[in-house]
Amino acid sequence: MHRILFKTAAFLAALSVIFGAFGAHALKDFVSVEDLNSAKTGINYQMFHSIAIIIAGMMYRHYPNKKILWASYFFVIGTILFSGSLYAIVLLKTVGVPINSIIAMLTPLGGVSFVVGWLCMFMGIPVDVSYIKKPKQ
Repeated sequence: MHRILFKTAAFLAALSVIFGAFGAHALKDFVSVEDLNSAKTGINYQMFHSIAIIIAGMMYRHYPNKKILWASYFFVIGTILFSGSLYAIVLLKTVGVPINSIIAMLTPLGGVSFVVGWLCMFMGIPVDVSYIKKPKQ
């Protein structure tokens, strides 16, 4: 399973670089500074969470539990909802299409997915208590 997470993360990271290059070279002439900043936010969060998925994959390899796996799922879902909705909003505004409130609602849902993913990762990290001395009887 960790290999699938690595591949997913690498793909999302590559898309982040592509979107970043597109924004830096092609989009900047067509969108406002505010919209460009929104796109950059999506790109940054996509890259950060691609790295988080790689970390989750490494953790899952050593601590194979469902919470770590769920963390990676929430990171992917969060990337699609959060970053994807920001990209869609900027693109739709650029071509003059009114923004649907449903698309705008996806951004905070993606943010919540990120938070849930981090909390899943937190709960999935085993606590090593081997260093605690047992009381003598």
